[in-house]
Amino acid sequence: MTKATKGSQKFALEQELAPNTDPHWAEEFILTLRLDGVSGTHIGDALAVVDSHCADSAEHPQETFGSARTYARSLELPTDPDQGLKGVLTALAPTGVQLAGMALTLTSWTAHLEGNPFTLGWGALLVSVCFLTTVSAGYRYLGWILKHPWLTGALFSLTLGIGVVGSLWLDARETSALITLPALPCTIVGVAMLIIGTTLEVLDARIGTTENPIVQPLVSAERRTVDWRAVARAFLVPVGTIVLAIVPVLMS
Repeated sequence: MTKATKGSQKFALEQELAPNTDPHWAEEFILTLRLDGVSGTHIGDALAVVDSHCADSAEHPQETFGSARTYARSLELPTDPDQGLKGVLTALAPTGVQLAGMALTLTSWTAHLEGNPFTLGWGALLVSVCFLTTVSAGYRYLGWILKHPWLTGALFSLTLGIGVVGSLWLDARETSALITLPALPCTIVGVAMLIIGTTLEVLDARIGTTENPIVQPLVSAERRTVDWRAVARAFLVPVGTIVLAIVPVLMS
């Protein structure tokens, strides 16, 4: 049975939970169940069964259980609605609201300082479409993305790059704006979005609802009430927005 080099950081979790199991097999097994929304406790129990068999038989798990993905799905373990792909998107939603609020606040605030209305042009729409397309693809192929982070980063950058270049080209052609609105009310809406997104981030900063660690049988997972680091991170976007909004005021 092939094992990763002792002390390998990449497979630290797999070696801790299933030291007698091939770490590559264990990694795919864990990833499959995680993306299906299975809780950490159930994953730990199922992996312990595999590891126990491998320890007794000295066999590779592929020989007895077959493909890690197929075996994981065949167990039909109960799922947790707070986990899996939907859980990931739910966890990212507050940050998405914050970033959208930041973009709206800064663009409309700058327009207000210049005495112009807030406009949404074809270029901004193209960038938004490219971004949403990338996010949608991430939702559909999250498993592949987690296995190929560097290639994913390159594709993500390429997609957004196409959007930005297309946006600059459209703006250079001075195409008519899709939407024209008073700048200051748009700034207020952007600030409201920032407040809502930050509030949701703080409310979600509870370890018990945002994390579900994989544990071995008979081992309980320690959980704190509040993750203060997550609370601090929740204020990064609004603080950054305030700083960037002050810059044009100081320069005017």
